[in-house]
Amino acid sequence: MRTRYNQKILESLGIVERKKNGEIEVHCHLFWPVFGLPGQKPKPPTRGEEPRVRAHACPYNLRVSTYGRYDGIKNERARRSFLTLLRNGAQEEEGKERRKKEFKISSYQKELKCVQVWNAISYTPTHHITSPPTKTLIKILCLLRDLRKGKMASNYNWDKKWLQRHKITSRMLEHKWKVEEIIKNLDQLSKMYLQGYWPEDKRWIPRNLGTLIYNPRRHNGWFFSVQSRGAQIVSQRIERFSPSQKEVYNRLTETFSQYMYDPQVKREVLSTVEKVYKYYERLPFDKYGKIEQEFPNEYTFALEYCKWIKDSMETRRFRIDPEYLLPGTWTWKRFLKDTSRKIGISLITGKEP
Repeated sequence: MRTRYNQKILESLGIVERKKNGEIEVHCHLFWPVFGLPGQKPKPPTRGEEPRVRAHACPYNLRVSTYGRYDGIKNERARRSFLTLLRNGAQEEEGKERRKKEFKISSYQKELKCVQVWNAISYTPTHHITSPPTKTLIKILCLLRDLRKGKMASNYNWDKKWLQRHKITSRMLEHKWKVEEIIKNLDQLSKMYLQGYWPEDKRWIPRNLGTLIYNPRRHNGWFFSVQSRGAQIVSQRIERFSPSQKEVYNRLTETFSQYMYDPQVKREVLSTVEKVYKYYERLPFDKYGKIEQEFPNEYTFALEYCKWIKDSMETRRFRIDPEYLLPGTWTWKRFLKDTSRKIGISLITGKEP
């Protein structure tokens, strides 16, 4: 049986040492573990063998077999610590298997009904209901139970900016869902997998219902986003854009490509293109004609804004979030100030700055 140990503890005991190239070296004069490659049976060391062996391991965890020689540890405290580490690791692995077998799936009938409805939808990924249940199924059932008990706010760590962007309140997270409400919202959520509905790129959609309810990596949940705004048909606004507006839109999406999975960000970028073109009509008249000379049309003015955003982010002058792109935000005011200084005429008053 192999157990996972925290590398920091092993380093503190002097058993392992990290090299500059990232490789891990095991000091066998302190502990002689029995290493084995995947699919191979570990072999115990023989007498007279080199007292140092090398083992490749991930940065924070090291897999060590539970049998080996530890009598070489001179420090009695270090020996006791290692034995405790060994015992606790084995108990943790056994505990996981025991909890999985002891999970009473019969007490989650209402949650199972929701999973069965999800599985019945032809275009959604299926979660097999087995006994004993899989880890994925246990996670889904526990999330659905927390939905029914209104514990989504207290039991999970949510991204506050994401909640504000999607207008999800704490009351929505604390709401005690009924089975009928969950099934109705799952029907809306499933439309994410249909062509013609957001998102256009279906490759990044999670294949796990639990991740759709709560994503532990991103700390968000599209289940609540759908509750707030409903299933969205792919926006047709870009089809009404002129070729120059499409060019500006493509430049902005390229700059903020890491955020474009979010439909709210996509709407913000579309609105930015429209409002920057409208703001051009509000530019003041200057007697020198510098503004008209620098920006003869809306396209050149919008391109200057795109270039300024990209340059500011690449030089790391400051961070720009896509929610602060619209005219009137601090990003826009900074752009007007920098551009006015560049051309020598204020874009707000039409006078020399």
